[in-house]
Amino acid sequence: MPVSVLFQIARDFQSGRFFDSRLWRIIFFLIPTLFYGLTACRTPAWLDATLILNLSKELTLNAWVNIHNLFNVIGHGWIMLFGFIDPHYALVLLASLFGALTVQMVFLIGVEISGRGLWSTIGSVVFMISHSLWWHSTTIEVYTLNSFLIALMVLGVVRFESRGQFRYLCISSFALGLGISNHVLMGLFVLPALVLLVQFALKRNQRRRKSKILLLLGLLLFGAALYIGIFLKDFLLAFGRMDLLIHQDGKPVITAFLKTLHRATGGDFKQSMFTAGMAWSERLRWWANYLLLFFINFPSPALFIGVFGFAALGRNRKFRYSFTFLILGLVVQVLWSANYFIWDMFAFSLPVYVLFGIVVVTGFGELRSRWKSTGFRSIVAISAMAIPLILYPWIARRGQEEGMIRRYFNWYPEYHQAEPFWDPIRYISNPNKIGYRELPDIFSSLFSLLPEGVHFMAGDPTTDFILRYYYWDVKNERTDLIIHSLFSPFFDDAKARSTANILYRILVSGNPVYFTSLEHPERLVLNRLLPELDDTLVLDTIEAMQTEQIERVLMNSPYFTVVPLTEDGSVRLFRISLTGDFPPP
Repeated sequence: MPVSVLFQIARDFQSGRFFDSRLWRIIFFLIPTLFYGLTACRTPAWLDATLILNLSKELTLNAWVNIHNLFNVIGHGWIMLFGFIDPHYALVLLASLFGALTVQMVFLIGVEISGRGLWSTIGSVVFMISHSLWWHSTTIEVYTLNSFLIALMVLGVVRFESRGQFRYLCISSFALGLGISNHVLMGLFVLPALVLLVQFALKRNQRRRKSKILLLLGLLLFGAALYIGIFLKDFLLAFGRMDLLIHQDGKPVITAFLKTLHRATGGDFKQSMFTAGMAWSERLRWWANYLLLFFINFPSPALFIGVFGFAALGRNRKFRYSFTFLILGLVVQVLWSANYFIWDMFAFSLPVYVLFGIVVVTGFGELRSRWKSTGFRSIVAISAMAIPLILYPWIARRGQEEGMIRRYFNWYPEYHQAEPFWDPIRYISNPNKIGYRELPDIFSSLFSLLPEGVHFMAGDPTTDFILRYYYWDVKNERTDLIIHSLFSPFFDDAKARSTANILYRILVSGNPVYFTSLEHPERLVLNRLLPELDDTLVLDTIEAMQTEQIERVLMNSPYFTVVPLTEDGSVRLFRISLTGDFPPP
C-alpha cells in the first residue's frame, strides 16, 4: 500500500471522515463476511439444508415452488469450484456470502441516503445480527440470495434518484428478474416495480422514454429468463408436445398451463396460504405470532429507530421513488407472509425484515442530526447491538426447561415431529452455530446401533433428508440401509396405509423395521401397522391415543424394543420384529 494512502487514512481518522471514505465502504464488507463465516454451521444441519444441498449438487431445475433454480445453478458451480471441502459446508459459506452481500448493500443504501458512514455502519451491524438474516446466513438456505437481490434492487432505485443515472434503474430491473429466477415469492415485487415504472414514465424532460422503458422490461425478462424457460419446459412436459399440436380446442393447453402454474405458485402448500375457513381466533393467533417474530428480529431500540427512519425517508423529497418502492414492497410482502400460516414464518418474512432493516439503517443515519446528545446516541447504539447477542442464546438455554418458551414451541405441530430426535429450540433460536455438533453426534450413535442391510422408516423431520442426501450422497456411508422415506407435509392416510402394508410384509418375512419417532409421519404408519400385528388393537382406538399412550402399548408388545441413542435417553431408536430381541451393537 503506498505511503500516501496510509497518510490519507490517518488524516481521515483524525478528521473523523474515515467512515465516510470510499475505502471504508470496501473494508466494511469484511465485517459481515467474517461474522457470518465464523458463526456458520460446520456440520450437516437439520430441516431443508441437506435437501437444498442435493438439489444444488444434482443441478435440479424445476418450476415447482420448492425448487430455487438460480440458487441451484450458482450452488452447483460453487460446489465444483470448492470441491476440496465438504459440499455441505461449502454451501453454508455461499449462504453466508449472500448474507454478507445483503448487509453490504443495505450499508451502501444508508450511506447514499444519509451520507453518514459511521452511523450507517452501526445501523448495518444491528441489521446484520437480526435473527432471520443471521440464521439464514449460517446454514444452507436459499433466502439470503433473495435478500441480497432485494437490497440490490433498492440500492439501484436509491442511486438512480441521488445520482440521476439511468444505469442504476437497469440494475434494479435485472435484479428483480434474477430474484424471480430464484424464488417465485420475489414476483410480489412486480407491483412496486410497475408503480416505479409509471413514475419514471411520467417524469418530465425524459429523453428516449420509450426505449428506456423497453430496456427496463427487457432486463427484467432477461433476469427471469431462467425461470421462464424452466416454466415453459415443465408446461410442455405436462401434457406432451404432440397433445398441444393435435388438439385444436385449446383445452389441453389451458389445463397444462394451470397445472404448471399451480405447482409453481405453491401447489399443495397453498392450503396454508390465506386458509379459507380458519377460525378467526386461530387467524388472530397467527397474526400475533407474526408480530412476535418481528419483535424477535429487532428486539431493541432498532425497532423504534426503524419507525423514525421510515418517517425521515418519507419526508425526504429527494427519495420519493425509493420511499414508494419500499412502502409498496412492505405492504405486498406483509400481506402475503402474514397470511402464510406455517411454522417457518420467520423465513418467509425475511423480505419484510430486509426492507425494514433498510429503514433501520436510514434511521441510524438520521440519529446524528436529530439527537445532539452523544451519551444518548451511544446508549441507543450499544443496546441495539448488545440485546440480540444476549437474547438469542438466552432463548435457546431457557428453552431447555419447562416454561414459556417451551410452551410457545409446543404450539407448532412440527416441533413435536422433530423434538423426539433433535432439539429445534436450540437450533432455531440461536443463529450462532459455533461448536454446533448435535446432528453428527446423534447419527454416529444411530449408525453404531443399526445392523447392516436393515429396513429403516425415515421421516423428513428427523432422518430422511440427512441420510439420503448427506450420508449416502456425500459421505457414502450406510448405503446398506433400506430407507422407507416419509415426506411429512403431504403424508396422508392413503400413503400411510400403503407404507404399512409394505412394512407388514417385511416383518412377516422375518426382517425387523427400525425408526426413531412416534410422531408424524411415522405415527400414521404405526396406526395402520399395529392392528395388523395385534388383533386386540383397533384402528379407531389407536388413532385417538396420545403419544404417551401409544408408547405404553408398544412397550407392552413382545414385538417392540427401544434403545437410547444419547446418555440421557432423550433420543431413542425403536425396533419392531416378529422374530427376536434387539441385537447387540
